[in-house]
Amino acid sequence: KSLTRVAGKKYKETPAEGEAWVKSVMGNIEFQTDSVKAVRESDLVIEAIVENLDIKNKVWSMLDKEAPEETIFASNTSSLAIKDMAVSTSRPDRFGGLHFFSPVPMMKLVEVVSTEQTSKS
Repeated sequence: KSLTRVAGKKYKETPAEGEAWVKSVMGNIEFQTDSVKAVRESDLVIEAIVENLDIKNKVWSMLDKEAPEETIFASNTSSLAIKDMAVSTSRPDRFGGLHFFSPVPMMKLVEVVSTEQTSKS
């Protein structure tokens, strides 16, 4: 619904282009309800769950066991320290924060958070 609302504003004069844009965006997204299956085929995993460090760390630890070594992990947290989550994985050098600003489809801004251990490459 949110994407359709954005398309309505962005393509006010050309609704058919807006519908095509929504289809194009949705075509780039693969939905998966099995997190283990999803993480096994992912280059980037972005977490956006409840702001509870213990719960986040349990999820990260579980995903860390299943994800390929090169997979990058990122949290969308706005209140917890990234380094406090990175320690629950074997990849603190490939762990960071990605905080998207609202409304996500319209904002051209994302905060990228690194730690002292985050790889520069």
